[in-house]
Amino acid sequence: MPDYILMKTLHPLKMRSVAVVLAVALGMSAGWSAAEDAAASRGLSSEDDAFIRQAGESQLAGQELGSIGKKKAASPVVKSLAATLAKDYIQGTVELWKIAASKDAAFPPSPGFIQKIKIDFLHTRSNGPSFDKAFVHDVLEEQENDLAYYEKASRGLRDLDLKAFATRTIPVLKKHIKMARNAAASVK
Repeated sequence: MPDYILMKTLHPLKMRSVAVVLAVALGMSAGWSAAEDAAASRGLSSEDDAFIRQAGESQLAGQELGSIGKKKAASPVVKSLAATLAKDYIQGTVELWKIAASKDAAFPPSPGFIQKIKIDFLHTRSNGPSFDKAFVHDVLEEQENDLAYYEKASRGLRDLDLKAFATRTIPVLKKHIKMARNAAASVK
């Protein structure tokens, strides 16, 4: 059956739906292509560009987690973990921001969506042992996820500065995990 006959037999509403889906799909692929082209024009691969965004969001979230923990934790072990997080993530944010700026790449303005939800949840927790448990749980989960991501990035990034940053950050994340596990054992 010729295409024009097939087109006439389709219901007009279905044709509009198909047209909308195609337009959205083409627009999305054009957006992805534009982002990849912009990254490539700066000498970054799309993976490098994505790393700056995701690692930047993680660095900003770590700063906020540390700040909340310093204010609300009851246990000295948890307060120490929070202070270490805040200090290390401030250093990491500054370092990654400088790398991004040198590559003319965008740095995220805030933590990611899921990270913001976790941070907001911790803000609503009352101080004391229940906060300490929730805080340590969230920190441990975030650090373990970040460690897996940074280990993969340290092997796969193309930009040497970003690869070096990822590699230098791995021992810091391992230190945070060790501290969080010790804190978890103390706040049971």
